[in-house]
Amino acid sequence: MKKLYYSISEICDLLGLEPHIIRYWEKEFPLLKAKKNRAGNRIYMNDDLELLALINNLINIKGQSIKSINQNFSEFKTKANILKNKQNIENQFAEIPDIPSKKKDANAKAKQIPDNIKLLIQNEIEDLINLLRTS
Repeated sequence: MKKLYYSISEICDLLGLEPHIIRYWEKEFPLLKAKKNRAGNRIYMNDDLELLALINNLINIKGQSIKSINQNFSEFKTKANILKNKQNIENQFAEIPDIPSKKKDANAKAKQIPDNIKLLIQNEIEDLINLLRTS
């Protein structure tokens, strides 16, 4: 069941992104505008979620630049038209190979380390820091 709106943290969990990335994309993509609730927190509607998922796919999977995506989006004028033509937009970029990045590789390697090993490393680092402080 789809929700009526999502918080920025829910969007982050769904798309595997950090909040600062979504806020940055709001500045870069004119059609992406979150509404704010009475408390001033961003709220995203279903069409915002779909647009964010499309942008995420084009940037992080297809390796596209924000500039090239904006140029493509400008042809459609509205968020509704972009979402209606989502498949065509994705297909335009389908032949461009995924560009591996060092950051993606580092994140993938970090995720492979078991939590208990991460905890041991963290404890060792804290012990080293404490040792250096007392020296």
